[in-house]
Amino acid sequence: MARANRRLLLLTLLALLAFAALSMSVWGHHMFTTGQAANDYYSLTSISLSIPAGVEYFGLLGTLVGGRLRYPTPMLFAVAFLPQFLVGGLTGIMVSTPAIDTQAQDSYFVVAHFHYTLVAGSVFGLFAGLYYWFPKMTGLMYDERLGRIQFVLMVIGTNLAFLPMFASGYLGMPRRISTYPAGAAFAGFNLLSSVGAFVFGLSILVLIYNLFRTFMVRRPAGDDPWQGQTLEWASSSPPRRFNFDAAHPLPPITGYAPLLDARLRAAQARAEENPG
Repeated sequence: MARANRRLLLLTLLALLAFAALSMSVWGHHMFTTGQAANDYYSLTSISLSIPAGVEYFGLLGTLVGGRLRYPTPMLFAVAFLPQFLVGGLTGIMVSTPAIDTQAQDSYFVVAHFHYTLVAGSVFGLFAGLYYWFPKMTGLMYDERLGRIQFVLMVIGTNLAFLPMFASGYLGMPRRISTYPAGAAFAGFNLLSSVGAFVFGLSILVLIYNLFRTFMVRRPAGDDPWQGQTLEWASSSPPRRFNFDAAHPLPPITGYAPLLDARLRAAQARAEENPG
């Protein structure tokens, strides 16, 4: 099992390197309709990007499968990132095909693809990091119930705002217009997108209120509220000027997850002391 895990890790690292290399030329698919780009080359590199991306996704899923997962707010955002970013990635393969991109160019289909990549994907990763690191940065624990409410509102708002844009783009709505005929086929989809945008904005207000309430209530988070596995959770929250010094030495480092190793050693010692 350990050997299989190492192979999966190595394969994922190689996929990340390949992804980074191919990303250097993927920008060219934005130039398909200009007549100034080598469409075959840029289409090849853009579509090839899906191969290392797929390896990364299976690596992430392989890490989750079989684990004893908990779902505090950071984990909810991290898990929601995966399917939503996948929508952006799969539609990216579509627009990396010159024949499809010629039809979708400058339409709301491209807007939907772009926002599923940067908002439904990356912004969810940003909030996962914010909620995860907030206790370490401040020493305070946010309101978990409000965090979950923000998550639900943001998932609803994001998909209600951006998913209809695929349909409105397919129906011919162009980018960068300030008005359109009232009877346009995509008017209903635009209304859904507007409602979704307001729901998304409401989720940000919930976050602001959660932060304000946290600093008013000032509930201590403790040094390691998540039962983390890496060294930062062995330091205080918020961290001292020097995380570790003579008075606060480093814990023993025996692997990639030293705090997990320490807990396992402590559990083994307790079991040996109380064999019954």
